[in-house]
Amino acid sequence: MARPLSPERRRLLIRVGIVALVIVIFVIVPGYIATRPAYFSRFPGLEDKHGPWSTSTHVSANCEGCHVPPRLLPRLGYHVRMVGEFYGSLFSRSHPPDVFETPTNAACLSCHDDLRTVSPEGDLKIPHKAHVNVLKMKCVQCHDYLVHEKSPEGKHTPTMAGCLECHDGDTAKNNCDACHTKKATPASHKTADWLVVHPQKDTAECEGCHAWTKEWCV
Repeated sequence: MARPLSPERRRLLIRVGIVALVIVIFVIVPGYIATRPAYFSRFPGLEDKHGPWSTSTHVSANCEGCHVPPRLLPRLGYHVRMVGEFYGSLFSRSHPPDVFETPTNAACLSCHDDLRTVSPEGDLKIPHKAHVNVLKMKCVQCHDYLVHEKSPEGKHTPTMAGCLECHDGDTAKNNCDACHTKKATPASHKTADWLVVHPQKDTAECEGCHAWTKEWCV
């Protein structure tokens, strides 16, 4: 038969329980709320970032997973700081929390460890290992429209214009079939006078082949 608790031990347990309850109510719960993506939608300055995220493929990822280095101390520091941000937002929401760093390759690779070689549709060759492991490029150099904004075409995918910043024929090769699996350079494009004749053709519609506009080509 269990021995009854002494009055001193009972008071100690009550005090410990009260302290634990206070910590849960005033620290853990606010910290949890403040680290949820929905929390940031309350700040007017972050509406334009939260909206695109909600329609992106990363809607199931929380802010911490991408923007906080995947190490114990940075993650712990982030949670502690967000408790303070929660109470600060009760008085003012005019200044959004400045707690997010640009996602690092380590953060991206914590989920995207496959480093695919082609696009999901199979129409583009994308040698990620060559870009990330060999050239030491940062993922965000290419994926600037991935989550918090949409491209001019209204998508969450990199634009061809972004690829051409490197694939200009000097820094990296720019022949169509270097990346496009279903597109080779037409014979007409290889003629010496193509760049002179092509813009003068009234029947030439750039978007028919490239989804570009004539203004872009000009």
